[in-house]
Amino acid sequence: MWMLSVLIVGRGGANIKKITSKFHPAKYDPKSGRMVPTEENIDVIEWVADPAEFIYNAIAPAEVDQVIFNQEDNKAGLAVVPDNKLSLAIGRRGQNVRLAAHLTGFRIDIKSATEFEEMEAANESRADLLRKQKKFLRMQMF
Repeated sequence: MWMLSVLIVGRGGANIKKITSKFHPAKYDPKSGRMVPTEENIDVIEWVADPAEFIYNAIAPAEVDQVIFNQEDNKAGLAVVPDNKLSLAIGRRGQNVRLAAHLTGFRIDIKSATEFEEMEAANESRADLLRKQKKFLRMQMF
């Protein structure tokens, strides 16, 4: 008999779940009287106290380059994934990221590395523009 210690469960759709556990689950078949492997797709991930690493694990099987947390909202994060892993990280109809968000308790936004670089460049441009405007306003005051 297998023992399963479930810490957190995220469920989405008919047959896809994410759990944090130490053992792969099986179900009891009353007809045969045996434990049999489940017929569901179950991702078993390791629970860790570090929120960034927990999000890395929850988005598996996709690779994650980095996780950035929102400074204004401590329960929101941005996961940056390689361009060729974006659809895997999001999952069919957004199911993978939805389950990962439910599992971790974070609102997770996923961007490809290219999208993230473009976003960073746009933020840098806005910051430069604001600095120039402030400098111009200071010059107008004198």
